[in-house]
Amino acid sequence: MKTLVNESGSAIDWLMTHFNLDLSLVSFMGGHSNPRCHRGNSKVFPGMMITYAQMEAFDKICEESKG
Repeated sequence: MKTLVNESGSAIDWLMTHFNLDLSLVSFMGGHSNPRCHRGNSKVFPGMMITYAQMEAFDKICEESKG
């Protein structure tokens, strides 16, 4: 049986490539039995970093579409 964790590598690669994110470290988070949280060296929470990068990209698209 395939699991979300086993099939998530391409999604992480896509986020790193398209949003220029550092998600090179894999670590434990609360309740995890194995390290599975992708994060970078930043002190910012990974979810916040990913969401902020997506919001910035969306804002850029909106600005470009106005022109």
